[in-house]
Amino acid sequence: MPFSYEINRWRRLVIARFHGVTDDEELMGYYERLRHDPAFDPRYWELVDLRDVDRFETAGVTIEAVARLRVFHANVRRAAIAPTDLAFGLARIFAAYAECHGQEVEVFRDASDADEWLAR
Repeated sequence: MPFSYEINRWRRLVIARFHGVTDDEELMGYYERLRHDPAFDPRYWELVDLRDVDRFETAGVTIEAVARLRVFHANVRRAAIAPTDLAFGLARIFAAYAECHGQEVEVFRDASDADEWLAR
């Protein structure tokens, strides 16, 4: 499975990791699975780690559709770790769509920067 996630109740944080080939189905599947997870709280913050993705096979319309999903509450901090130019660009597209819907999303190239921002 090209994604996994853990829900850290103590930190009130969802940590998602994508690896291998990330496609439309996996991207949508992550948010759908998370939404229905009884341990999930939509007030938790999110950290999406894209460091181990080898290839993206995602369409712009899917990125927009996922950004429109109301999985997390508005004003919840969401960070992405995207070290490559492609990952960074796709994550910024996601962030732009999500921000139009009241989400607070930042994209970072470095994990420590993302952790620092979430800890503020």
